[in-house]
Amino acid sequence: MLKLLFASNNKEKYDELVDSFKAVGIELIFDGKLDLIEESLTLELNAISKAQSAAKQKNMYAISDDTGFFIPALDFFPGVQANRWMEGTWEEKRVAIRKMMKNKTDRRAYLLNKFALCKPTGEILLVTEVKNWYMIATEDHFLEGNETFGYNPMLIMQGYYIGELTREKRNFLKNRGRIAKDIKEVLDLEFKYS
Repeated sequence: MLKLLFASNNKEKYDELVDSFKAVGIELIFDGKLDLIEESLTLELNAISKAQSAAKQKNMYAISDDTGFFIPALDFFPGVQANRWMEGTWEEKRVAIRKMMKNKTDRRAYLLNKFALCKPTGEILLVTEVKNWYMIATEDHFLEGNETFGYNPMLIMQGYYIGELTREKRNFLKNRGRIAKDIKEVLDLEFKYS
């Protein structure tokens, strides 16, 4: 099985992705103590920066993602700063967003994930993305014992409350399998011709 370093210190994000990669024959490795910087104004450059940094630090092939949360009714706020626009917990961020949305009739939002794959040297092999549209619910929805994080508990996709879905169902709806397959294809070619 191919080993690939996940260039993030966010264990919750790793947990969301690990099964999709395992399904295509990639063991996603989580370190949790990487020196990573997210200072760019774009998701793509943040993803590239993190993947390059992690790859060089651990001398491994590495993948990173950066996620933006865009709400048309709020002029696409919070955008690239989805996690960094305010101090506080994810629950506090969701409460703040719902207050901003109180009188809005357009409740659409999308999450845009940019992924970057790098060689141990930092050379970029692939940059790709997945974009998913949602509706913003008026309250959080969780299933007891169902692990989820971020904005998931306030999002509805294809009639499902995301916070009430299993990780497998979330990954299927969010098309994470396609990202894992794309990365596997690139790595297979890389190792075949190197």
